[in-house]
Amino acid sequence: MHNMVGHHIPTLAEVKKDVKTLTGIRAKLAKSTVKLTSEDRRRAVKMRTGGEEVVRIIMGLAERTGLSLTKASVEDVRRDMTLVERLKPVLEEVEELRSILADTILEAESEAWAATQTYYSSLVRMQSGDGHLESALAPVIDFFSTGRRFSKPEENGNGTNGNDQTPPA
Repeated sequence: MHNMVGHHIPTLAEVKKDVKTLTGIRAKLAKSTVKLTSEDRRRAVKMRTGGEEVVRIIMGLAERTGLSLTKASVEDVRRDMTLVERLKPVLEEVEELRSILADTILEAESEAWAATQTYYSSLVRMQSGDGHLESALAPVIDFFSTGRRFSKPEENGNGTNGNDQTPPA
């Protein structure tokens, strides 16, 4: 077993402050952002990689030729692309933070679960003749005796939660 995380645990006050900061950032960005439904995301026209340069060229040509569309002016398109340019670095930082948090939580759960399985195995061996220990371990033995646990498909979309494993007894 290795112990990569858990040496520094933020205080509850620090976590509340961080959440408040993130909530504030989300509120600050609210006037510049939208929340799409899954259907909206599915229907959205996706820009190809490198499309930013194509947008710049086409808008320049449209402006030079006097071409104008009633539902999307050249200026509207340019404002959209400015929004993209300004929000992308924020998204990249948020995605990096999300990745670090997810990795840390996964590692902490992994370390805790591996150690729990080791403790469980030792306690099962020690329970013989100790009625209190046998009684206290009964629900845990029942939990482990049924093998892997599967969550309902609507809980996580794939039918398993991927975390529950039966340890050796």
